[in-house]
Amino acid sequence: MSKDISKTMSDEKGKEPRKNRWEKLLLILWLSAAAGTVFFGAVFFRRPDQGILRPWLFVYFTGMVLFWQLLVIFRVCLWNAYGIAGILKRGKRILLRVLSVLFCIFLILALMIFWGIGWLSKPLGTEIKKNANGTYSGSFGFYLERDSLYEDGGPFYLRYLRPMSGPEDTDASITEKEWRDARAAEAKKRQDEQKKTERKSSETETTTGTADRPAQEKPDASCRERDAKQEKSDPSYCDSNAEQEKRMRQAEAGYRTVRKKWFPKSKSFEKNYDAKGNSYYMLKSSDQEIRYLMYARNSSNDRCGLYVYGQARRNTDGSYSLTDAALKDIYAYEYRTGKAVSSGKTAWSDPGSAEYRKLTGE
Repeated sequence: MSKDISKTMSDEKGKEPRKNRWEKLLLILWLSAAAGTVFFGAVFFRRPDQGILRPWLFVYFTGMVLFWQLLVIFRVCLWNAYGIAGILKRGKRILLRVLSVLFCIFLILALMIFWGIGWLSKPLGTEIKKNANGTYSGSFGFYLERDSLYEDGGPFYLRYLRPMSGPEDTDASITEKEWRDARAAEAKKRQDEQKKTERKSSETETTTGTADRPAQEKPDASCRERDAKQEKSDPSYCDSNAEQEKRMRQAEAGYRTVRKKWFPKSKSFEKNYDAKGNSYYMLKSSDQEIRYLMYARNSSNDRCGLYVYGQARRNTDGSYSLTDAALKDIYAYEYRTGKAVSSGKTAWSDPGSAEYRKLTGE
């Protein structure tokens, strides 16, 4: 009996130097992890207004979380090898081992959740592309609204410049105010053209209706002569009107097809106009948000119309902005066949489904 006790004591004395060495190493690793975390926090919270971190910092952030997880596992292993192993009561020893493993799992899961929150965080740019002129464009993983333009802001940051109209809109000399003014002017021009087309279409229907009226109600010769002179002086007059009317009919047909295929249960389908004069249809409206469908543009092969399905949060006063809306999907409607497909895209920079790419040529 005395020999067993003395052997146990000698074993404990032999373990003590190794335990001290491991504890010193663990302390150095803890301090290193803490210093790395403080560095990342300082960089993260000192970023410029609307700026984002460079993608390599996200890799650093991922490595930092993994390092903390390894330290937690290391700490629990040391507890089991040198701390809990020295407890004589078997039941207590087993209980403490189970609790230490559960504590380790809890901390690892907490760190994974923290990593997930960081990955979804807007300032961590994960889809950044460098353009030929040295600027950067991209969106943000979860907050996929509209691609924005950035410039070099040092080794840690990309400085925000303005939103982008498309992949080719990379001119850094254009300020955000100039960009928004240009978009507003384009929207007003489109709205004026649309109103003019609707007015002329209404006049055409009215003129057509007079053909079935009594002779005294038909347009007189002077009116017909005036219209003939206008068409003769401007040969593109009829062609442009016909083309605009055709585009409007195609766009409306696309709206109806997309709604019927993907939103058949939508109770709301009301046409609205945003501040820039772009038309869109409201699919859902609540106190917290709206869901809408908006014609964006033609596809690159001009065979399809592209329709944006978006979500915009309401402000406390009930207002909302489509500029800050989240992109949920993009649908393509082929004009010739009436076929519609979903891209599955949540950003314009996403490749989209194979069927979408084949149909649109993008």
